[in-house]
Amino acid sequence: MAGADLTALIDKGGQLVWSDESGKGLGTFAFGDFDGDGALETIGTGFSDGWRCYDVRSGAVEWRMPAPVPGSIAGMASADINSDGRWEALATAGATLCAVNTDENGAGRIVWRWEAPGALGPPVVADVEGDGEACIVVGDAAGMVYALGEP
Repeated sequence: MAGADLTALIDKGGQLVWSDESGKGLGTFAFGDFDGDGALETIGTGFSDGWRCYDVRSGAVEWRMPAPVPGSIAGMASADINSDGRWEALATAGATLCAVNTDENGAGRIVWRWEAPGALGPPVVADVEGDGEACIVVGDAAGMVYALGEP
């Protein structure tokens, strides 16, 4: 249905708290504390201006940036993968895995990117070795599974 997409927060009573850009075929979202201030944000893809980071409570757009990876997003996850106090939004598109968060000036930034030999599926963050250390787990179209530690 045209115009059915909406980025919004609805409270548990079903009331609209805030909303932004509707009807644009919006993409995928990751949630976390991307600027290290202790408050929850969400980074969303598929907007007319690329990616956006929202303050979840108020709906204020904290930053916008051009899409850091080309193509459709296969999936997103989030975690403070490099232990710097700022969560990273992890996204895959084609053969690219990238990590995005908020820099010291409040702007969106690419923290790192990794290129796989083939198209990737959605990333997952997990402790695959049972040692208390999280890594990024992602599979590709050829059936390979990669477990990536802190870059």
